[in-house]
Amino acid sequence: MRVRASTVCGGLGLVCSLAVLGGVGYLTYVLPRTVEAWAEAGRELSVLQRLIVGLGSFCHTFGIFLVPLVLLFAVGSLTWLILGLTRKQ
Repeated sequence: MRVRASTVCGGLGLVCSLAVLGGVGYLTYVLPRTVEAWAEAGRELSVLQRLIVGLGSFCHTFGIFLVPLVLLFAVGSLTWLILGLTRKQ
């Protein structure tokens, strides 16, 4: 049972860290182009959209610090997952 729990925790950590990396990538590179298209169309942004744009600006500014930390967490989770899978039951 302990090996299964270790495997599940490692797998969930890996999936979560990859999802965060994908989100940071979207907020940093894709969202600014979408905002430019909205601005050209003269569209007013809602409060939620302004919040997401602010989060994208944060990721663009501090992503250089965030990405290595998330990658380190992903490597640690992958190591935990591999050790959990190779451990004898």
